[in-house]
Amino acid sequence: MLCFDEARMPTAWEYQLADFGTQVASIVFERDRSHLTLRASEAKYRTLFESIDEGFCICEMLFDSNGKPIDYRFVEVNPVFGRLTGLQQATGKTARELVPDLEDYWFEIYGRVVLTGEPIRFEAHSPAMNNRWFDVNAFGVDEPQSHKFAILFTNISDRKQTEARLRENEARLLIALETAKLGSWQLDLVTGVLDSSDQCKANFGLPPEAELSYQRLLELIHPDDRQHVQQTVAQAIANQIDYDAEYPTIWLDGSIHWMIARGRTIYGSNGQPLRMIGVTLDITERKQVEEALRQSEQQLRLASEGPNLGLWHWDVQTDTLTWTDRCKANTFRLRIKQY
Repeated sequence: MLCFDEARMPTAWEYQLADFGTQVASIVFERDRSHLTLRASEAKYRTLFESIDEGFCICEMLFDSNGKPIDYRFVEVNPVFGRLTGLQQATGKTARELVPDLEDYWFEIYGRVVLTGEPIRFEAHSPAMNNRWFDVNAFGVDEPQSHKFAILFTNISDRKQTEARLRENEARLLIALETAKLGSWQLDLVTGVLDSSDQCKANFGLPPEAELSYQRLLELIHPDDRQHVQQTVAQAIANQIDYDAEYPTIWLDGSIHWMIARGRTIYGSNGQPLRMIGVTLDITERKQVEEALRQSEQQLRLASEGPNLGLWHWDVQTDTLTWTDRCKANTFRLRIKQY
């Protein structure tokens, strides 16, 4: 601020000086405000850096004389870095110092990020780091010539192990289903889409490449049982009970086959039925045996009811003798005649 001892008009130079002072004050104010903003931003970054559950580090890529990425140095790591990677006191050290046999693809991927400036996300397995799996986001930071990049990552080893166990269980289940000739199926109750295994199609007399929709499945069921099957499905869904049905089907060649189908409905958190999963089994041979046995028993019963024919059965293990009334009558009549 300029002050004058007596009232007069300021000169042009004095105006310029006052304007310059205002500009200087503005610059100083903006500088201080920028510093405050920067410090606040750095504080927020530091808080985030130290509090996130994901691992985070800033690295500097190292190249050989031919420009090939051969290593990288950890410039800064957050507190959970060591827990997720198993690498302790990594700041200032290179990856090869910490893990001498680290796989080459890490250097190739991160080198590409530094050279191209393009970020990348990927999942990778590192046998050298105690068989850990990582979900990684890598991206460049600072100027390209600094060769610096950042890595944000999570350790997904537990998830990968769970996925591997699920695949193993699915493989075992598939073997069991194929051995027992059980066909698996899943019906989306929202879209009506039916997904079925090759064995399920075979149980309905269809080749693996055939399309088996829910409507097509109903058409393959014997007309006399079709409505009953639909009602059984609807009741199972409505009453939240397992679906259990046994019905005849008509194959493309016109032959009759018997099917047993069982399923269970999966419901959403609001109780809405989402899908039904289950299995099918062709029980035609069992039905044929049951029918042959029924006919044989009927024929035997008719024969046993004929004149002068009695039947008896001796269970050797229990020493139990059973006989029909005709057999008793014939036996006692014979004894009476003997006497």
